[in-house]
Amino acid sequence: MKRKLITIGLLLSSSLVASTIPVEIFPSVISSEKAIIFNNSANIKDSGLSLQTPVIETDKTRAKCGFFRRECKATSLAPSSLKQFTVRSNITDEILDISEDTVLNSSKLPNINIDKDNLTITFDAQLDEKGVERILHIGKITDYAKNSTYIFKAGDYHIESIEIDNDTGNRKKRLHDSVKFIAKGNVRIFVKDKLIINKSSISNTTKPAISINCPTKQYVKKLFGFVPHWLYTPEAEADPSQMLIIAGGKMKITTKGEFAVNSIIYGYNTIEFNGMPLSRFNGAVHASKELYIGSDDRRRVPTGTFSYYEDAIDKLYTIDTLQVLPPNEDDTSTILGTDSNRNGVRDDVEYYIVERYKDSQMERAIAMQTAKAVQIIITKPEMALETTELMSKSLYCFHYYKDKTNKEMTYRMFDAIYKDKLFNTKERLLAYFKYNEVLSGHTFGIRDYSVEDCYINIDELEN
Repeated sequence: MKRKLITIGLLLSSSLVASTIPVEIFPSVISSEKAIIFNNSANIKDSGLSLQTPVIETDKTRAKCGFFRRECKATSLAPSSLKQFTVRSNITDEILDISEDTVLNSSKLPNINIDKDNLTITFDAQLDEKGVERILHIGKITDYAKNSTYIFKAGDYHIESIEIDNDTGNRKKRLHDSVKFIAKGNVRIFVKDKLIINKSSISNTTKPAISINCPTKQYVKKLFGFVPHWLYTPEAEADPSQMLIIAGGKMKITTKGEFAVNSIIYGYNTIEFNGMPLSRFNGAVHASKELYIGSDDRRRVPTGTFSYYEDAIDKLYTIDTLQVLPPNEDDTSTILGTDSNRNGVRDDVEYYIVERYKDSQMERAIAMQTAKAVQIIITKPEMALETTELMSKSLYCFHYYKDKTNKEMTYRMFDAIYKDKLFNTKERLLAYFKYNEVLSGHTFGIRDYSVEDCYINIDELEN
């Protein structure tokens, strides 16, 4: 398995991207900077015979790496860390008790307590005041209820902590209990402290006790009154790159049933996975401290299969810090088109920017800022006098870049190819003409420019 060298930005409170460092992470399905500890056996797929970690410890059982070998080998070099990030959350003592299906779309939410079974909670991140990011700040999420479903629409979610744990002393709470995390578009979840998901429910193949961005299975038919697992057919698998989870504190995903995880996970502390034999993980997980596969009090129970999803790692890029490239698709029937990750740029334009300016983070950032401005001005061309500052800031950021690097930008702000991509339908082009028509006859002054005109701090990006 080839290694991936990915440049990843740090997430700080002052800007989208505060700094970038070249790091090598997610080289295989599971990696750790301290130790990978197998308390149970596990089937490690698509990682060869080596896992990137200083040391691998095993108890009586061993993990299976590759097809023939029953032992995972450790590499001598530990992968690099993402260092530190700051969760931009809402510190408050207030508690919001949720007892019915709810959609939450405020920019800041207090601590959330789920106090009723069988609820669906939808989080809908809204654009910030600059129109650049979709962010939802959330306090602590506490859930001791049964069968909760969390839906995250595309955006960033900054959460103090998550604790989802059913009442282990109540057997009724354990029967057929589950929790689901569902991503609607590209979702990034940043948890400042612990992320604990513990379900003591019994095994139920049709309904994994813990499901993270992974559809449950559908049964075909019953056999003698029950449905054996080999008769279930899975729905289309979700893309693991759609959900990125980063936790600053301890992370624990454990169940007496089965877990199904389709995600990219990074932990600054210890991480633990534990479940029944049919549990499955697809994506990549990295722990700054120990990574435990299986709990030490259930040594004889296999934990499941861990599969490396290399395509998801390939999709990570650095415009919005660990954001994922959307599909190259466009709905030409509307001016807005398709914006699956809801970041203010049409998917086909974002794809074009990343491909065309892949050699310069600065140029990608400025091109993205321009595309965001264009998306707004053609949506409301009659408000050109109010929105023209968005285009002006893109221009000022461009001139700041020229002075800083002493070179012309490859796309020269608005070359014919870039315009053709932005205004690729009659309606979009007419809206742009209308925008210029409203500005016609007005005079605008010229002011000094600085890095503050750049929505992404290009001083801290690689050229």
